Amino acid sequence: MKKRNKKYNPKQIIKQKVHKFQMTWEVNEAKRIIELHHLMNGVDPQESIHTPLHVWMRAHKGDLALALKTQTIPAEQSYHIVSRIHAVNDETGEAVDVEFQLATATPMHLWQFLGDEEADIYVEDGGFKKKWLGFNHELEKYLNSIEGDYRIVTNHCCLTCFSSFKSFKHEMEFKSIKLINPELGLGVAA
Repeated sequence: MKKRNKKYNPKQIIKQKVHKFQMTWEVNEAKRIIELHHLMNGVDPQESIHTPLHVWMRAHKGDLALALKTQTIPAEQSYHIVSRIHAVNDETGEAVDVEFQLATATPMHLWQFLGDEEADIYVEDGGFKKKWLGFNHELEKYLNSIEGDYRIVTNHCCLTCFSSFKSFKHEMEFKSIKLINPELGLGVAA
């Protein structure tokens, strides 16, 4: 039998597996669920900065929602979002369904990506760098380009990112929370 030649190297960096995380939500419904929870607890929704996990997961579905809320993946990610919008013109009654996609290669926090938080981030746009104003700003600009005065009825979003967990401990924490709470999603995928 041949003797093993490889020696153990404690400083060797082991590449972690990269997982695909997704989060889906309907914007108005998520906002309503979170605001209702804060109002029922006597907190002003505009001033509240913390939303409990069970409320957050009722408003947002998917692994990314759980991973961001439990802080088991790095906070700064490169995101891709697809938004399916159903809008109605109140004057004519005409309805329109549009899809809007946006991706960034620049890593940033979720709230900076969505545009809810002021950020001094510049992204590449056709060879030029421009200040990032957020997904909400880009969506409004896109909707203004559509002729007519439309009111958004529903806005279903799907946010995706590819990431590894911060550590093996964080991965086990994520999987245990997912197993203990079957309403967060079946299985231990990720």
